[in-house]
Amino acid sequence: MSPIDHSFEEIRAVALAGGRIGMRKMILLVVVLLAALPALALPVKVSVLPGNTDQAAQDAAAELAGKIGSTSRYALVTKGRTDIVLFVDCLPNVVGDRQVGVTCHTTLTFFPVDNIGLCDDLQGTMSAGNLSHVVQDLFNSFVQETSDEKLAADTAEFKHYLNTAITRYPNGIK
Repeated sequence: MSPIDHSFEEIRAVALAGGRIGMRKMILLVVVLLAALPALALPVKVSVLPGNTDQAAQDAAAELAGKIGSTSRYALVTKGRTDIVLFVDCLPNVVGDRQVGVTCHTTLTFFPVDNIGLCDDLQGTMSAGNLSHVVQDLFNSFVQETSDEKLAADTAEFKHYLNTAITRYPNGIK
């Protein structure tokens, strides 16, 4: 029987009783639980929308949504609450009468606090080239700009300024 087969209460009881084997099982259980925590984290909910009606924007948004949706870190949402709205604006690069590529820009709108309609803009990016290169570049930038560290820092800063405003204007702004 492995240590994981024991209930938490059994392992805790043995560990608290000073049992040497129980303490090892408790440590192993803690290590297993800590290793599993990243897998238990909720994905960041993302909505990907074309920022204009141009076909290049429609195509880029669809491809970018596919890349984002294929990861375990992000969950694509089309209805309900979202953490980040990603707008993709694109225009075709035309030389003469021939399209030679696209230029796209992303705008990232982040909602750091649940159930509060206030948002914060994150760093977007601009890229030019063929569609697959542009989408990969936009995806790489999106992943970097929405790392756990950056979202946590942005959330902390957002909450700080929100709480400062509430403290400064407890009766609202007239």
